[in-house]
Amino acid sequence: MKMMRINYKKLIKKCNDMKILNGVIFALLLTAQVMYSQNIDPDLNNDLKSGSGICTDNLYSVGCYMSGTELGLSYWELAGISTDIVCEGNPDWYHDFTNLNHQLAAGEPYTLKIIANGGVTIAYEYFEVWIDFNDDLQLTDDEIVLDDALCIPAHVLKEYEMTIPDDANPGSHVMRMRSRSLESQPVKDPCETYTYGSCCDFMATILPAGLNESHPKTALVYPNPGDGLFTLSTRMSDNSPANVTVFDGMGRQVYYRQNVIISNSNPSLLDLQDLPEGIYFLYVDKCNDDWYFSKVLIQK
Repeated sequence: MKMMRINYKKLIKKCNDMKILNGVIFALLLTAQVMYSQNIDPDLNNDLKSGSGICTDNLYSVGCYMSGTELGLSYWELAGISTDIVCEGNPDWYHDFTNLNHQLAAGEPYTLKIIANGGVTIAYEYFEVWIDFNDDLQLTDDEIVLDDALCIPAHVLKEYEMTIPDDANPGSHVMRMRSRSLESQPVKDPCETYTYGSCCDFMATILPAGLNESHPKTALVYPNPGDGLFTLSTRMSDNSPANVTVFDGMGRQVYYRQNVIISNSNPSLLDLQDLPEGIYFLYVDKCNDDWYFSKVLIQK
């Protein structure tokens, strides 16, 4: 059974048309300033079920154990999200972490922290990182964001710099890390069968380059923070109708209202009093293909 996860590519709504268009909205909403730290207990019962849809069969002929020694990578930390990678499950070498969604901005550098398993005699632990920017479930060389990385010695935290391309497609995409143990050759294929190593699939939500909360497309919400009753306006005089959508921190739609007239001269009431305290993300979709977004904090 496939793991249920939100398809962030499907969150922009055309005015008067609930049909989904592309992957910009949630990347716009999850701004770089809203990163938060997670440490997730790994799912040890993988059973080769992948929420990513990318190849998982026969990635390794043996896996992440050799003569009682664990191989592969044991720890991952990127953009405020960290997890242990435990060599257990069925198979022991694959982990579906698509419930972990990293918020990354196009054109920005990030530090990836890794710990490798291994014994004192193990000299090589290569790994590679891809992001499936075009969402075709086929990882190619132009989707590599960390190439030919070597993690030695074992059991020591190592840091690697990786940069998201300036032209990376906004939205949520599968991110794969794959290692290759004991061989003096880098990982070159996301699906080829190697002897030893481990593989993890994550998610990465890409924010378009140059967007932040001072952007003119930011909706004006006040008082913010507030108790749930807000006034909503924009910086523009356009009085065309709009659809207003609010998402929680997990990307779930918690509020939707159609055909609202919003402008700098015509503010609208935004009633979120039924929602619990927390951070929410608001998206205003104008009928003329214009849009606005904002972060909203409810404190009661």
